[in-house]
Amino acid sequence: MRRAYKFRVWTNTNQTRELGIMLETHRRLYNACLEQRKTACELQQHRVTYSQQSAWFKAQRNINPYFAHLNFSSAQATMRRLDKTFKTFFRRAKAKEKPGYPRFKSRGQFNSIEFPAYGDGIRLTGDRLRVQHVGKLRVKVHRPVIGTVKTATLKYEVEKWYLILSCDLGDVHVQPSLNPPVGIDVGLEAFFTASDGAREPWPNYLRTALPLLRRYNRSVSRKQKGGANRRKAVFQLARFYVRTGLLQIQAMLST
Repeated sequence: MRRAYKFRVWTNTNQTRELGIMLETHRRLYNACLEQRKTACELQQHRVTYSQQSAWFKAQRNINPYFAHLNFSSAQATMRRLDKTFKTFFRRAKAKEKPGYPRFKSRGQFNSIEFPAYGDGIRLTGDRLRVQHVGKLRVKVHRPVIGTVKTATLKYEVEKWYLILSCDLGDVHVQPSLNPPVGIDVGLEAFFTASDGAREPWPNYLRTALPLLRRYNRSVSRKQKGGANRRKAVFQLARFYVRTGLLQIQAMLST
């Protein structure tokens, strides 16, 4: 069983700059590998594999100072992300579904750096996070981390950095419940209604946020795609989601 922990990371000016450079380098690596695969498929009629691109990246580290500055396993995770996207594309095309060819990532679409081997380039000790070539960052560890940390991800979200730890809890044994079974139905009039008649009303803070949420969504829809005003409106909408906790509510409703 896996459990994820998300903590806020506090950075100074130098650390913010270094993390920004690292994120941009990963984005350019992703786009460069996508360009290789696209060109090989269109002009040479063959597929480029992950192993070939990993070997290419290893050679590029000798001449590209930005690539040399990246953690190697983290860069491999970025290339594997692209490889997984292409495998999904070919699987959908084979199944005659709408495949959706992989697209180049803009700065607003690439916002995370994965470290697949915890301890290699990143490690959390207490409330200090050591990141290779960046230094020690302050982390708000608001709850204890349970389990064995397997992977760590740095995510840039609404101009703030977050640390996401994926932990292995092992085989979790769930004790059988002695309570009678209850059916739950999620509805519009009530948050949920149980088969025994219990009802839970919708949270008031959600109803309070809906008018502003509609306003921000209308503002985004009126802006031209690709424009600077639309990026500003999308940022305001994303910041509103984070501030009001609507992301957590959506995740709860989706499950």
